Amino acid sequence: METKTPTFGERLRAARERFGLTQVELARECGVSYQRIGALERGVDDNPGLDTIKRLSSALGLTVTQLLDGRFPRKSTAQV
Repeated sequence: METKTPTFGERLRAARERFGLTQVELARECGVSYQRIGALERGVDDNPGLDTIKRLSSALGLTVTQLLDGRFPRKSTAQV
């Protein structure tokens, strides 16, 4: 049985949800429209470009590699 490799959009949604952000909140943090984030997550837009990937990963506190491969740390529960 083959396992399906998650798409970029699926990994983006998983990261966004893991860090407790809405599409609108992520959009505000990275300067990418929430409509584009939605399109990326749904797979309608499957060509985000390096600048967009960098903006998204930075806003999520991830490296580009972490966002692209879907290996991101758990949300910290430590109080500052």
